[in-house]
Amino acid sequence: MSAATSPLIDLPSQQHQNDHHHHSRSDDQQQPLPSASTTTSTTRKGLSTASTTTSVIMRRDNEPATAPGVIRLEIYADLLCPWCFIEKRSLDALTRRYAEEHPDVRFEVVWKPYYIAPAMAKHNVDKRSIYSRLNAINPTFLPRIHLAAAKHNISFSIRGLTGNTRPAHRLIASTLAKHGPEAQSRVVEALFRGHFEDGRDLSDEAWLAAVGTEAGGMAESLLEDEEEQGRRVDEVAERARREFGVEAVPCVVVQGRYKVGGYQEGVVFERLFDKIRLGGEVI
Repeated sequence: MSAATSPLIDLPSQQHQNDHHHHSRSDDQQQPLPSASTTTSTTRKGLSTASTTTSVIMRRDNEPATAPGVIRLEIYADLLCPWCFIEKRSLDALTRRYAEEHPDVRFEVVWKPYYIAPAMAKHNVDKRSIYSRLNAINPTFLPRIHLAAAKHNISFSIRGLTGNTRPAHRLIASTLAKHGPEAQSRVVEALFRGHFEDGRDLSDEAWLAAVGTEAGGMAESLLEDEEEQGRRVDEVAERARREFGVEAVPCVVVQGRYKVGGYQEGVVFERLFDKIRLGGEVI
């Protein structure tokens, strides 16, 4: 299924910039964000790749104490993408705050794989060469990243080597399957922090195994079922592009139907959460 026939509804950015995401194909065509009172005839279609997800209970004192409904987020990302790291920190902060305000909603969040450089060598790729090349194409690339990162307590220090992110995506998927979404979120955070702040190598399987053990509670070897894990990860990434029109990351699919492409500030998501909550679209 092409992006044009995707069952997802594209939502707009408020500050959408070309360098706010890494592309493997052309930019998404986006439509105006529906207001809270707008209705749509689009059939709700969840992503079959969804799995067990993170729950955040939301609370506001003046709202009824009913069983909370669910807003699902599936975040397609690649660990090479600095905007994906910034988006994670932004969404983490937003969901924590939103959780304190609305008792009728809880979030379920999972991380899904995407490759922005599928042909990258397995090992020994100089990080500086990747981001310097992008900055040469667009001189505002790195300054924008540093400015946005500072808002979320990220100190980029791009140094050292890296490689193809397939092993890291295997770890993320395996952590979710075996230990659940909270462990997965910790692993994603540790991998982003290691790559962008601590000079760690995303292709170093010894380090990946240590992250899996320390952050994700993974006692199993990362090399277990290597090819089968890799094949499943590849299928999810390809299906995202082919069937749901994911062409750049970060890309957040909300409630299995709304697609928010590229890095966005929290206000874009907060408006969408309000629309879903007030429009009776929680599950």
